[in-house]
Amino acid sequence: MRSSFLSFAPDVSKEQCQAEHWIDIENVSESVKMTSEEIENLNARILRTYGTEMHDLKNEAFAKEERVVYDKWCGNFLSFGIQGINWTVRDAQNSVDKNVHIKYGIATSQGLIKQFPMETFLADEEDTSDPEWDEAALCLCMVGEPLLILGSVQKESYLYVRNECSEGWISAESVAVCRNRAEWLMAAFPIHPLVVTGDMVWLEASAVYPGTSAYRLRMGTVLELCVEEGIPEIKETIETNRIKGTGAVIETTEAQAEQSVQNRLSWNNYIVWLPCRAPDGSFFRQKGLIPMSRDVSVGYLSLTNEEIIKQAFKCLGDRYGWGGMLESRDCSSYIREVYRCFGWILPRNTTGQLQMPVRKIELAGRRCSEKKQILRALEPGTLLYFPGHVMMYLGYENGNFYVINDVSRLVKEGETMPVRVRSVIVNTLAVRRPNLRTWMEELTLALIPWET
Repeated sequence: MRSSFLSFAPDVSKEQCQAEHWIDIENVSESVKMTSEEIENLNARILRTYGTEMHDLKNEAFAKEERVVYDKWCGNFLSFGIQGINWTVRDAQNSVDKNVHIKYGIATSQGLIKQFPMETFLADEEDTSDPEWDEAALCLCMVGEPLLILGSVQKESYLYVRNECSEGWISAESVAVCRNRAEWLMAAFPIHPLVVTGDMVWLEASAVYPGTSAYRLRMGTVLELCVEEGIPEIKETIETNRIKGTGAVIETTEAQAEQSVQNRLSWNNYIVWLPCRAPDGSFFRQKGLIPMSRDVSVGYLSLTNEEIIKQAFKCLGDRYGWGGMLESRDCSSYIREVYRCFGWILPRNTTGQLQMPVRKIELAGRRCSEKKQILRALEPGTLLYFPGHVMMYLGYENGNFYVINDVSRLVKEGETMPVRVRSVIVNTLAVRRPNLRTWMEELTLALIPWET
């Protein structure tokens, strides 16, 4: 039955658009799939695995601030510039400052990493009239994310940066530059993490320091809890939670609870360090408050099938944004952000995710009947792929296999023309791609992240 106020994909009910529905019918286990230590070990393997397109920022070979080789990082820009922008090679070369050293930055807002140091829109070749598909968009940075600054345009309005999963140009207004590597390591890699587990979390407006006013924090953002040194019970609780892989609330002392932050007492709030950008572009940090009512976790969430499904459904209905444009997610970044809440660092793109050193089940070349048999044995939270798209498996019901995913477009059953969905939705594998083959027919791989 359809609600008069809501619509759903074909063969999807309102009940099937709730996490609890799949948790109940699939009899989802609450057992922990991997401990925090096991996840950390897997993260290290992902960073070392060829083809994941990941960057181990802490251990880059040029971490001693060696001079950047211009041709290495500018070549890609030039090739795209010739193709998509009315610039000559000489224009590009003259615009980029080649005489730079490695610098260390931290994202202070949700900055978009792009192919070019400008706002130029590069339209999709398949649909040049689409104003919401910028081929130049690569990745959206989260607040607090560490960045290696490899170069800049001469006026330094754009910086060429590398984060853990991509490389490109970002507006300098979104980045604060640390004084040295030591400051960067201290500020950008939280020891006592507060993890944003809600779809979006907003900080309240502040007139005391506008630089931290109304921060928008997306799912998977990690901030440093302001933990007073010399309070052993707090450190002990954090370490216990880390070992157990739980996100239990840290008990604070009365003295710590009564801190004054930005003209307010901290009662019923978490105190966190917020990265800030000074007028000269340099980094500093400011204490901020996040109400305990917000959807956040002290420490990473425990990796269970139940928690994975709950996290995935928090984004239901959110808009799609190719490459992070419009401060939104595409299919692979949606999956990445869900799993970040558990301490996992997944590659940015589907091509990289397919190379992760975890269990894979090949589906390409199999008959649909074989695929269905395999799917029936999979647990909710398993990742399914076909070329260019990733989705999260939910389960089987009423003769259909269901997934939740961030979808750009699809073809409804009985139709031939694709429609722009551009949302996180629940759908069956009976929907079709623009080539009119069903998603079930197109499935090429099942990936089980918690099995190595």
